[in-house]
Parts: sequence; C-alpha cells; structure tokens
Amino acid sequence: MGEIVNLNRARKAKARAAAKTTAEENRIRFGRTKAEKDGLRREAERADRAIEGHRLEAEQKPAWGGRADVEATADPSSPPDMSPPETPPPETSPSRDPDR
Repeated sequence: MGEIVNLNRARKAKARAAAKTTAEENRIRFGRTKAEKDGLRREAERADRAIEGHRLEAEQKPAWGGRADVEATADPSSPPDMSPPETPPPETSPSRDPDR
C-alpha cells in the first residue's frame, strides 16, 4: 500500500514551490538595486541634456553654414534638391605630357 499523505501539507508545499519559482523569476526581471536605478536615470537625463544642448532653434544656422541651396522660404511639402553641386572638370597639368 502507498504512503499516507496529508493533503493540506502537500497542497501548501506545492504552493510554496510555485511562489518560490515566481519570486525567482521576478528577481531576475525586476531585481535592480536603488543605486542601479538611480544610475540609469542619471545617465538618461545626461543624454537628454546633451541632445537638448545640440538642438538648433528655428532661426539658428548650423556652425558649418548649412545647405546654401535650400532657402528658408522653400515649400516644406516638397523635398529639397539633393543633387550634388556642379564642379568644373579637372585641369590637365603641363607636366603630364601624353607624348612622352
């Protein structure tokens, strides 16, 4: 014959094991210390300040001068002309004589 088992004890042991498994999963998922959370928060704030510090206002031009071929009054619904500027053909130097 089999062993006599108290069903209350078996049920509670099973519930404790399930709770232990859930707690372990939650520790992995949410278990960060306050210092880690604060460090990540400070890092995100620092990145936001850096991005805001580099943002250009509407009336500002970039330090490198921006695109000269795009005017401020251009229609925003039409795409800007992205073709490269025309450059003159390279000059041939007199030292390179093809007859030599």
